[in-house]
Amino acid sequence: MSRVSKDVRTFPVVSRKDTHLDALRRHPNPLAAAIGQSIYATLNYTVTEEEEGWIDRIEAHRAELSQSEERVVCMDYGAGKRDSRRTAQEMAVGVAVENTVGHFCRVSSKGARWCVLLFRLIRAVRPHSCVEMGAAVGISAAYQAAALHLNAAGSLITMEGAAPLAAVARQTLHHLGLDNATVMAGKFMDTLPSVLKHQPPIDYVFVDGHHDEAATQAYAEQLFSFLADQALLVFDDIAWNQPMKGAWQAIANDDRIHLAIDLGTIGIGLVAPTYRGPRFVSFPLE
Repeated sequence: MSRVSKDVRTFPVVSRKDTHLDALRRHPNPLAAAIGQSIYATLNYTVTEEEEGWIDRIEAHRAELSQSEERVVCMDYGAGKRDSRRTAQEMAVGVAVENTVGHFCRVSSKGARWCVLLFRLIRAVRPHSCVEMGAAVGISAAYQAAALHLNAAGSLITMEGAAPLAAVARQTLHHLGLDNATVMAGKFMDTLPSVLKHQPPIDYVFVDGHHDEAATQAYAEQLFSFLADQALLVFDDIAWNQPMKGAWQAIANDDRIHLAIDLGTIGIGLVAPTYRGPRFVSFPLE
């Protein structure tokens, strides 16, 4: 068993037998069923030899980056720590943060088990036009790009506010030979309009940055106008603090979301007008 599979198997066993998850896996709507199958496959670490090869390569690179002592100064345009309470003006101007690449890798990158979930979602849903908001050093982007590569279709644009981290993310993707992902540096409020305008209708988004209630809801509103008829919106850290819980609840209750799935840390919103079934499903994977 690889290091990654051991980490993924720390998800609670009880969730693998959840009746709501079982019903989702067998739902007549193909996208809803694909989400259910992805969650189930993540819980059971169901991967092919080729898939595990990619996962192990990415995790080996993560391990290398996490030991880097290279120091960088990054402008942080996000909400800071859970209790930072930065103002909108502070976030717009940015706060300079200096630390090692290793530190940013360890603190800002999504853990292996959640990255495997993103990987499985893309493998099952098979999106074509994908956007990630919050690249950090490129680990989650690599997982998503690798899944698109295995699907032999689709591309990813990943956005990062801090230019030094965006440069590391580019190096990560280049090192892994993933040429189907593009890294854009700059504040989301500056870069997102251009990304959305020049992309085909978007059918997959992973929002993992700027954990501010008003900003998260504003980004969701922007995204809704550029989505394909059927799309997946994945939000990270939906329980990060009370304001982020509020942002997720507002998004989950939006009539344009036909199914909202609360996994505790991550929330998945399905846009699929043909979906019929429960509006809200919850099985926290904590």
